[in-house]
Amino acid sequence: MPTLEHFFYADQPVTFTTVLRGYDQRQVTEFLDRVRLTRGAPPPVAVAELRQQSFDVVLRGFDRREVDTYVSDFADYLTALESP
Repeated sequence: MPTLEHFFYADQPVTFTTVLRGYDQRQVTEFLDRVRLTRGAPPPVAVAELRQQSFDVVLRGFDRREVDTYVSDFADYLTALESP
């Protein structure tokens, strides 16, 4: 599973491959900017919101598999943090 640094340091940009038909880059970037955290901040988004998030598919968007994997891993990580 990815580490804390993978998700929680907003100063480290997340990069995805650009593909012919992928997720809208602006939507993905804005969403991740909102949900990524800085040290000591409470989670700004619920796990359910992460799991239900969807993005428009456009020409020259981010690779859908990469984005889906990142968001799913992020939700799994937050779920693990909530577990006793």
